[in-house]
Amino acid sequence: MRRWLALRGLWLVLGSCGLLFVSIAQAAEPSDAVPESASVVMRVKAPQAALGKLGDFVDAVQPGVGAVVKGNLAMLGLAISNPGLTGVDVEKDWWAIGFAESRQIPAVVFVVPTTDANAMKNALPPGFEFHSADKLAIYSDNAEALAKVRARVDGKGTALWSKIDASTKKVFDASDLSVLINLGQLTKAFESELQQAEPQLDGFLNQISGAIPDAQRAQIVPMLDIYRVLGKSALQGVRDSQSLTVGFTFSKDAIRVEDRLQVGEGTATAKFFAKQPTGELSLISRLPANKLGYFGFKADMAGMVDWSMKMTKSMLANSSDDQKAKFEEAVKDMHTLKWNEFAVYFDLDTSAEGAIRAGSVSEITPTNRLREISHTMLKAMAEIQSIGFKQTTTLEKAVAKIDGLEVDRTTMKQEFEGTADPLGIQKKIQLLLFGEAGMQQHMLYQPTRALQTFGGGIDEMKSLAKTVNSTASKDEAVAAARKRYVEKANLIGLIDVARLAANGLKLAAREGVIPVDASAIDGLQLQPSFIGFALACDATGAGAQFEIPVAQAQGVAKVAMLIFNVRNNRN
Repeated sequence: MRRWLALRGLWLVLGSCGLLFVSIAQAAEPSDAVPESASVVMRVKAPQAALGKLGDFVDAVQPGVGAVVKGNLAMLGLAISNPGLTGVDVEKDWWAIGFAESRQIPAVVFVVPTTDANAMKNALPPGFEFHSADKLAIYSDNAEALAKVRARVDGKGTALWSKIDASTKKVFDASDLSVLINLGQLTKAFESELQQAEPQLDGFLNQISGAIPDAQRAQIVPMLDIYRVLGKSALQGVRDSQSLTVGFTFSKDAIRVEDRLQVGEGTATAKFFAKQPTGELSLISRLPANKLGYFGFKADMAGMVDWSMKMTKSMLANSSDDQKAKFEEAVKDMHTLKWNEFAVYFDLDTSAEGAIRAGSVSEITPTNRLREISHTMLKAMAEIQSIGFKQTTTLEKAVAKIDGLEVDRTTMKQEFEGTADPLGIQKKIQLLLFGEAGMQQHMLYQPTRALQTFGGGIDEMKSLAKTVNSTASKDEAVAAARKRYVEKANLIGLIDVARLAANGLKLAAREGVIPVDASAIDGLQLQPSFIGFALACDATGAGAQFEIPVAQAQGVAKVAMLIFNVRNNRN
């Protein structure tokens, strides 16, 4: 008898566990509520925790303000039509699902975890329909949209996530605030508008072209044709895309934004992305240290060269036939070169007459052929004229040697007639940035790399050549910033916005534009750090990353406060 009771008790326990597991498996999940017909999906992960992390970041930038951010959870309540957060679970994810169709008012359905469904229902404004499933509140002021979401909760229809790739889902799930735009659905819903966009683009550009004076048409019309191709390519990209996801992540150390564009397999855009080779972009770490900005780049250069040459060719409209022929020949020769990574830095020397300092390193072979092509192009562009404007470029070969290799120099000068620059502003800017000598560039051709510097004379080139020949990292701040982004990318950018703004203020103060002492700017004691971004393409799409570290936000806040104090003192 005891054994029978024990067995019966065991079966009851197992049966209860089974029912529990079934109920858990059948419990409504907010992510399951998103049908494939949704246009936009937004999710706030654990709102109270997310707002707390954002508050920590703000407090690190401006002490005391973070508490205000953390205390504004009710502001999020306004977004879900429940300002008092009555019956809302603020520790679980909130969802909003949007539906859009051509010539119809968009509709939004909220899917929000609840601690008290009845209390939440009663707190909603008039006109909302309400449904609860397990501990989820599903409500909207549009009955049709609400029915679509309810059907998905009941397991009917197809979920949007069945069409979303793993990389996109990863970005969406990992972020504190996530937004997914269902471009596949939107392009179908607004197909008639997309069909009209291309002829409207043509009409707009043709209207501009018709208004251009005859003397400038030869230069400007080719540029408009480039914009026409870019616009149509963008429209094609929209048609080829399935989704665009943007995710925001907060911490006390940084605000991070990640994007993911998913495109259809076999589309023109997918083929373009697949052709773009990624790399570690390690050349960035071999550039001179303590600069204001760094960029690394790697892509299918054949197409890039064509675009840049078309842009440059438009400047030769008024040149001789011989100049144009030489340029065309040089463009053809550019396609014989092999390209790999490309890296750039820029800086401002606030003590020099010409403040701009920049340099680049390109992995190109054969470099001797590149040198010949460059000379041909420079000769073709020796003189460019337009209305009120004249540009002359002078090439000097072998002005110096570094490590036994010859250094070439080009000097570009621009002259403006009085009508083109009546106040002399252009001239003043050129003197400030480039100095009396004009825009000078030095070129050095190593066996597998081409080096260029802008400003700073031959010493700038010597500095670049010395650092690029070393494999050791030159800048700890740059190395640390680079690690925050995807390992292999097409583009990396690092910009010290705070110090860039500070140096800009120094230049303005030096020229008497603003009444601020340079010592006050130095007193900010800004340390190197970088706002950064990265872009990487793959066979199914492209991903981007953008990050604002707390050190950059602190630096920008210091500069902003200095400007504010200067303005107050003037008043």
